[in-house]
Amino acid sequence: MISKEASNRSGQINYRYDPVGRLLEAATPKGVESFRFDPAGNLLDNTPTADGHQDNSLLGNLLSHYAGRHYRYDSRGNLVEKRVNGSLTQLEWDGYNRLSRLTAPGGNSTEYRYDPLGHRIAKLSQGKTTLYGWDGDVLAFETQDDAAVHYLFEPGSFIPLAQVHTEPGAKHGK
Repeated sequence: MISKEASNRSGQINYRYDPVGRLLEAATPKGVESFRFDPAGNLLDNTPTADGHQDNSLLGNLLSHYAGRHYRYDSRGNLVEKRVNGSLTQLEWDGYNRLSRLTAPGGNSTEYRYDPLGHRIAKLSQGKTTLYGWDGDVLAFETQDDAAVHYLFEPGSFIPLAQVHTEPGAKHGK
């Protein structure tokens, strides 16, 4: 596990873990962020409420709020709303628990389409469509407009070897 990290942007970060490998503390030059867990391993919110109590809200093993973020779930346990600093992100799920629409703060929506095997085959966002192609259960390519990315994997595995990018207007052949 990483115990120390150095970065030009944030300086040195020191990490502390519990015996089972859960992050307990991240210390940066800007301060220390601590994490607590309940006996089932669920992350608890360490922020005291106005009356000084620790408010650790979990709904049937689902986190309802943590560090100023508020979450709401549907009856199947899918996240349907996330509120951060007054900004709302909404998520819609199909009957197979696949993300079908995400509405970001500001109202921009992204729709997702799937094939009968459950592979995501299209993303429609702000007038642009991204198409996804599959080789079995491995993502083979994605395209948007004239640009494409092809993914190469070790044979018979999910271990990536390379990405091949084709930019709009690129010439093929000779």
